[in-house]
Amino acid sequence: LTLTWTDNSNNEQGFYILRKAPGSQTYVLIATVKPNVQRYRDNKPKRWENWCYVVASFIGENRSYSNEACNFNI
Repeated sequence: LTLTWTDNSNNEQGFYILRKAPGSQTYVLIATVKPNVQRYRDNKPKRWENWCYVVASFIGENRSYSNEACNFNI
């Protein structure tokens, strides 16, 4: 599964990639990428599993979260 997003920030320190397992209510940090990166490949999901993701840009302790995106049985 390849996640892509639009980088609307001009001063982020990077992006956090968070994933929620099927049936879970809690997001877990799975990766941190450098500033200006707009793509992440997640090899964890299986075709029959429904994982959900959010991406958060960060500057220090401040975060700005994307909308939730779910793979809906890729």
